[in-house]
Amino acid sequence: MIRSEYVALARELPFLRDGFALPSPTALRDGVCATLEAFECLDRHYDRMPHADRRRAFADDIVRSLAGAQAPLPDEVTRHLAALRQLFASHVPAIANRLARFTAMTETARTTRAPREYIAAIEEEGRLTSEMVLLLFANDPPSRFPAFFVQLGIVGNLVDKLCDVRDDFAAGEIVLEPNVALHLRLLGAFVKHAAIVVAMFPRRAALVVWGAKYFKGLL
Repeated sequence: MIRSEYVALARELPFLRDGFALPSPTALRDGVCATLEAFECLDRHYDRMPHADRRRAFADDIVRSLAGAQAPLPDEVTRHLAALRQLFASHVPAIANRLARFTAMTETARTTRAPREYIAAIEEEGRLTSEMVLLLFANDPPSRFPAFFVQLGIVGNLVDKLCDVRDDFAAGEIVLEPNVALHLRLLGAFVKHAAIVVAMFPRRAALVVWGAKYFKGLL
């Protein structure tokens, strides 16, 4: 079952792209939704693995399978990877490369005890997620939308961590213990990147209103 926030993002994609005079056909929205659903599945299985060596092996198997090789993966994961290969048929090497870097950043975020390194990994995760989704928009005419969308991915991942970092620590998914200082660092990174996102969007007030609902988990 796809998460409601992914459906919402795909549904609201026209708002984000309209700001740059870009179309959002149904096929594109469905592709974004399916891509995010696949990422959520991979992340969920990854988080279930308590040992770093098993997570690294799983990540390697994902990348090999995405490239078309046989790998011992759960049926659900195999189905989503097949969907990604179909969606990104012209960009399999590009998405495989970014997915490998993404899993490396995820492992860094899980295992580091340094707040600065943790936040840098979270920012890079968001950047890479957006870069992978942007491969679906490869036929767009030149615009500032790709740069905006990358920054939006960083902001989204920072918001997720501001909302979930305590739960991540409690679940054993990170070793860096949340405290006031870490939350202030996350908040500072969010403010910095959010300011860039708002400045890049032609309808700034509308974007602030749109984004506020995704920040409600902190209220």
